[in-house]
Amino acid sequence: MAAIFNKLGVPVKTVVAQHVLDAAYMGNFKALQLQFGEKHSDKVDKAGVVFYELTVTEQHIAEGFAVGAHSIQGSRFKLLLFEQAVDTQWELLTQEDSQKTKKGMQMAGLYFFPFLTCRMGPKPSALETGSDPEAMLFKRLDSMQARDHVHLRPGRILVAVYGDNWFNRVRYTIQAVHTMTTDRALAPIADTVQQVEAKLLRKKTELRQFETEYRQVQSQFETVVKRFNKEQKEVEDLLQIRDQAYLDLLAGNDGQAVVPKQHISPQKGWLKGS
Repeated sequence: MAAIFNKLGVPVKTVVAQHVLDAAYMGNFKALQLQFGEKHSDKVDKAGVVFYELTVTEQHIAEGFAVGAHSIQGSRFKLLLFEQAVDTQWELLTQEDSQKTKKGMQMAGLYFFPFLTCRMGPKPSALETGSDPEAMLFKRLDSMQARDHVHLRPGRILVAVYGDNWFNRVRYTIQAVHTMTTDRALAPIADTVQQVEAKLLRKKTELRQFETEYRQVQSQFETVVKRFNKEQKEVEDLLQIRDQAYLDLLAGNDGQAVVPKQHISPQKGWLKGS
């Protein structure tokens, strides 16, 4: 049932299986080494998990970095971040659900930048906006939420790819990027992300204000349209009555036209010849 709703565009949230959380907390797992700039391709079963260990420095944290994964086949997954409690014990700190891109792939990222980044959910579904098409715009940014700032310390961090597909295993590629050392060409892209996120957050506030104005004008428009239709009907009804009255007046009872020889002027009150 959840898979059907997901295909209809209705997001269905799932939770990480308890056995994954227990394995991380008990240290009962093996983690693959993840290096900045290196891509790892692998597969994970439904509700399965693959752990990765990444070493970060003060420079990485100060300048910003990201860990991202994608599935070209469009399989759903979660990207998990764990924080170390004591010794080998790790606890789930945050998670990112993969989102479908325009190219059909699923993608998720953990972002550790010195500026604000946001989560963006899927656009409103047809079920949500069927009777209100304008809501496709006004609700478009409702799912945009600022990510909580994650305080990191130099050393090891633990991330994982969790299989969140409904039926089949997930094939994915994971990579860690540092904009200043992995690929300097990424630095302008990071700047674009920062600028666009800020603009969209402002636009989200503007849309809320605009929706209020739009709904007021829309209500007024609907009112005048009803008035227009009412006036149009009354005019046409009166014209129809008028035409019938003139027809009855001139045709008489026998259906023959009757032309009056004289009539009384209502203004003067005297007889006037035809």
